[in-house]
Amino acid sequence: YRLAPEHPYPAGLDDCEAVTRWALAHADRFGVAPGQVAVAGESAGGNLSAAVTLRLRAAPGPAPLAAQGLLYPGTAGRAPGADLPSRRFFDGIVLSDKARDVYWTAYSGGRDLDGDPEAAPLWADDLSGLPPAFVVLGGCDVLRDEGHAYARRLAAAGVAVEEMRCPGQPHGFLNQGFPASEAVYEALGAWLRPILARSAVGGA
Repeated sequence: YRLAPEHPYPAGLDDCEAVTRWALAHADRFGVAPGQVAVAGESAGGNLSAAVTLRLRAAPGPAPLAAQGLLYPGTAGRAPGADLPSRRFFDGIVLSDKARDVYWTAYSGGRDLDGDPEAAPLWADDLSGLPPAFVVLGGCDVLRDEGHAYARRLAAAGVAVEEMRCPGQPHGFLNQGFPASEAVYEALGAWLRPILARSAVGGA
C-alpha cells in the first residue's frame, strides 16, 4: 500500500480496502470460499486491518470477512486525554512517544484526525457486527493499553474476541525472532483454522 509521508491518510487505507475487496471477489482463484478471507497486520498494519473491517461493514463487499488479526495494533491516534499508562511506562522501549508523533504527523498529513474512527478505530461509535478478532498485546509495548481497550470495546459490542498478552514483550517483537513469536503464530493459527472451516461451509 502507499506509504506516508508521500501518500498520507487515507491513501494507504484506500489501497488496503481495494485489495481486500478484490480478494473477496476473486477468492475462487486461490481455491478458497469467499467467506474464508481474513485480514491481519502488525502495528500500523493492525490499525489498517481494523479500519478495513469498519469500511466493509459500512459498505459490504461480495462476502463478509471471516476474521481480523490485530497484532499490537495502533488504535487510538494521538488519544488526547485518554488513560493509556503503557504509553508512559514503556516510552522508548523500541518505540518512543516522540517517534509515534513523527509517524502520526506523517500519516495524517498534518491534519487533525483525532476522533476519526478510520484513522483511530478505538473512537468508532459502534463496533458491532465486525468479524471475530484475535488481538495480540506485548506486555511492555507502548501500544498495549490501546490494543486492550479496543479488544474490550469489541467484546462489549458482541464481537468474538481472543486476546493474547505476551509478558515482557516490546513493540514489534514478532519481527525479532523472539521465542514468544512462535507461540503467537501457533495460537493465531489454532484460533483461525476452525473459523475458516466454518466460513468455508457457510460459503459453499
